[in-house]
Amino acid sequence: MIIASTADSQVPTSDAESLHAAHPESQLLIIDDINHVLKTVADEGENEAAYSNPDLPLAEGLMEGIVGFME
Repeated sequence: MIIASTADSQVPTSDAESLHAAHPESQLLIIDDINHVLKTVADEGENEAAYSNPDLPLAEGLMEGIVGFME
């Protein structure tokens, strides 16, 4: 399983798409608006703050995607 996001400032979605293309049997999950630490963010200010805020929940759809893959 390859997980990517449109708001990850460290790893672009194109990297995930390239990995998936290299291994087509993989499952690719792209979630909009989550950052590198898997928290939902609306802008760059929220992105930076999310790195040091352990109270933010994991992004919606992430756990469901992982569980679906594991099943």
